[in-house]
Amino acid sequence: MKWEIFKIAGSIAGLGGLSIVFCLFIFRDVISKNIFSKLTKKQSYNILNHIIIVVSIITIFGIIAWLISINIKSNIEKNGNNDYTISLEQLNEGVKGNTLDFKIVNNTDKTLLIHKISFDEIRSEIDPTPIIEFGYCSENKLLFKNLGWGKAIDPTVDIKIKNNQDVISKHSYKIQDITEEFSLNIQKQIEDSWISDSWKKFLRSIVLKEYQGDKPYYEINIQFLKESQSIHKPTLIESFKDEKIPIIEDKTWNDPSNRFRLEVESWQKLKKHIFGSQVPDEIEISGEIFYSGKDRYGKFYANSTKFNFYDELVCGSWATGAAMPINYFYEILFDADSRNKYQINLPISQSIKKGDTDRFNVKLSAKKSSTHKYSINVYTNLGNYSISNIETYIYMPRGSFERFKEDLLTKVFRKYKSNRLEDIGEEFGIHLPNFTHQDIVNLIERVQKETDGLKFYGTYRFLRQDGIIIPKKRWGKILAELAKMNGLKWSFYENGIMFYSENNITIEKRND
Repeated sequence: MKWEIFKIAGSIAGLGGLSIVFCLFIFRDVISKNIFSKLTKKQSYNILNHIIIVVSIITIFGIIAWLISINIKSNIEKNGNNDYTISLEQLNEGVKGNTLDFKIVNNTDKTLLIHKISFDEIRSEIDPTPIIEFGYCSENKLLFKNLGWGKAIDPTVDIKIKNNQDVISKHSYKIQDITEEFSLNIQKQIEDSWISDSWKKFLRSIVLKEYQGDKPYYEINIQFLKESQSIHKPTLIESFKDEKIPIIEDKTWNDPSNRFRLEVESWQKLKKHIFGSQVPDEIEISGEIFYSGKDRYGKFYANSTKFNFYDELVCGSWATGAAMPINYFYEILFDADSRNKYQINLPISQSIKKGDTDRFNVKLSAKKSSTHKYSINVYTNLGNYSISNIETYIYMPRGSFERFKEDLLTKVFRKYKSNRLEDIGEEFGIHLPNFTHQDIVNLIERVQKETDGLKFYGTYRFLRQDGIIIPKKRWGKILAELAKMNGLKWSFYENGIMFYSENNITIEKRND
């Protein structure tokens, strides 16, 4: 700001000085004749007064002309000589979500050529807001995950265990601060609940409930069934036969560590035969976790997360799957926490004919949930356009970016015990020195046929790189075949392997 004041003051002083010089040049004949000494005081005053008035008028006109020129220059920089206009949506309220949507209107009689868009980041800050979610229950352990990037302070968990809408147990726990995740064992709380001995027997007899695909089944602990006073081998076998329940081969019985599996219907029949009808099919476990922390504005933040699920007394070991998915594959990756200014250039080759409009959707990402303040510069053949003080909040929960970290190249070298890409390529008969776009397409199609109809998850753009996702089970051969490609890289992705190129190679789009 100080430099701007000095600049303006200097410009005005310069104009004033030029005005004085100009006036002296006009009155040079009067001054050269040395007539001031012959004039009266009033006559000298009138001449000087006229000189001052002329200088002031010239100075005022000079300042006005300078201000007009500044305004014209600003409009030229903003609108490209008024030849085109750019408007960004939602900028008055701040950009919401992870996309930046704007359009460019060409109002000229020329073709507008856009060759680059740059993002000049001014400041970024990580969002420290804790976000606790109930993960899953595994072997009587409740898992809570912190998807945020700040610590959840003083968390408290309240749990209720119900049977047929009757609360049979209440528990409250004050647990440690949660940075990433925390598990809470409720086995003792379940067994200490007001339940019958047969219910506890039932609890110990089931190992867990599993899923094979979408189909559930039970794994039964054989050792418990053998040692139970009310259950012995003949009774068990007869109960299976009476109810026509399929059983495992008898040899498994002699190994106490073995378990056998039953479908849900088969287990219901066996359970009723052994325990009678007093053991319920399931109990309800519900609760709420309370916690606090700081939000992205630095203010105190208090929140709670409720959870509710039904369980067959012993929690199954089903998994939650991958971390929360990214909503988009982004073309711009910001630094999540930076105090230094930096620029990200997005090369674009785009032309807009006269009178046409083109809409741009720039996808933004960061490795962590964060707020970013930046400006955008659009570079065209008709001038440049700048938009400053844009603020964007990017939601990237914990774990979402981890899938991009692993480097499969090391795994390939380890698998084939070679440090030379050429060796791996030769093993699979790859002798092409360079791959073209069509070479990649042909290779993908050939490998697809050789791997029983390889399914693709489609292509996407990530950090200005084109890529294709391939299921993990099929990565071995195609990875080795593609290893010889110059500039090709790859890494793990949620559903498969991410291949991407730094040499602007485009892989043909394929969907499931």
